[in-house]
Amino acid sequence: MSLEKSEYTLTLPESGISMDLLDPKSEDIDINDIVLGLSNSPRYTGQTDPTVNVAQHSVYTSQLVENEGYGAEIQMYALLHDAGEAYIGDIPRPVRKLMNSTEGTQFDRIENRILDTVWDAIELEEPSEEEWSVVMAADDKVLLYELDSLFHEPERTRAMESVYNEE
Repeated sequence: MSLEKSEYTLTLPESGISMDLLDPKSEDIDINDIVLGLSNSPRYTGQTDPTVNVAQHSVYTSQLVENEGYGAEIQMYALLHDAGEAYIGDIPRPVRKLMNSTEGTQFDRIENRILDTVWDAIELEEPSEEEWSVVMAADDKVLLYELDSLFHEPERTRAMESVYNEE
């Protein structure tokens, strides 16, 4: 656990671990913090009924890559692809795109630092670009499934799909 605190230090109530968001360390990572954080973080800013949380989304993504025939390592990447959100929250894609276009990519840099630290903490090599592409494709498929399942209105779902997937 990092002892020195900066203005960017986050202390998690469950484990009591403090993490400098700009310089996370593998000893700052506790899988229980990730599970609790993701299971308490709603997708779509909590504006769905029923509410879907990020942990459920992550499990669906992992199950999808398993069903597509990928091995345990890619399944683990898929399961933890949003692990950084346990520490910094889930931000919907349209908002994230706006933040990154107006504020640079600081949010993504922080999330990527945390993810790199998670891989190190669980002793898993950082995914290759090809492996990460598989996970991101599965993430997109699960997103579309969630939109179809949660909104039940084809026109609304297609409109949301275009907003969520536009680059």
